Amino acid sequence: MLESMPQILQSIQLTDGGEKVSNESEANNAETSTSHTNANLFDANGYVFADSSNRFLSREEVLALKGNDQYSRIEIMGYARNEIFARHGNLFDTPKYSKHYSQYSWYQALNLHKVQDSELNEYEKANIDLIKECEKTAGA
Repeated sequence: MLESMPQILQSIQLTDGGEKVSNESEANNAETSTSHTNANLFDANGYVFADSSNRFLSREEVLALKGNDQYSRIEIMGYARNEIFARHGNLFDTPKYSKHYSQYSWYQALNLHKVQDSELNEYEKANIDLIKECEKTAGA
């Protein structure tokens, strides 16, 4: 299954201040991409998973996310989850998300817009649920 996934994680750092991936061998086998910038955590458009609205993410690739000196592992998962809402023009109350997404031309915050479930497709709904689950696992 991992062989068929688009390559998205190659440049993500393999250290995160001591936290370990719960299934390290699966995380190390995840296919990856070279398009990530900003401390190797986001691609050139500010995405963690640029295609999370077009495919189902795997638990292994979400748990394989790592933090760095600037962002914790759980924060990166938060960005991965919130980029789904950002694609729909969600207006963020949290300054870090508003600041991050507003620097990219694709993000158009809609006045007082909070994304509703009815605006999300099946991939987005499933990926949000998966990332939330992984955030709980990583924070435990």
